[in-house]
Amino acid sequence: MEFENSKIELAKTEHEILLEDPRTVKKRRRADKRRRRKYKFSDKHHSAAGIIATILTVPAIAFIVLAIVTATAQKGQGSTLVGWLPFFAMILATAGIVMSALSFRKPDTIYTFSWSGLISGIAVWLFVAVILVIGI
Repeated sequence: MEFENSKIELAKTEHEILLEDPRTVKKRRRADKRRRRKYKFSDKHHSAAGIIATILTVPAIAFIVLAIVTATAQKGQGSTLVGWLPFFAMILATAGIVMSALSFRKPDTIYTFSWSGLISGIAVWLFVAVILVIGI
């Protein structure tokens, strides 16, 4: 305890020590730690495969929406287009899932796009599979 007080006295003048209580010192130390953690400098970058996987799910979702709108507009009497669009969506979703799974192998990368591509690809795949099972 005495050693810590001598460190504080060396760093500050006597007047500053008398004005500060231990609570404010602790608060200031916590605030300094938070301030230090605010910026994070690293060499990490986003995975290109993860970005591509995320981009691949956008047209897959668009194909599903287009198939639903077309089937609704034709009142259930849709053409082969209504059947092919979800098939293409499943192909794109499968490619996105594979690419995002492969992007997890690379070290020192940020996995945000990899996770979003994987989750959205699985969601598209499951949605089309559920529609297929309901249709059978």
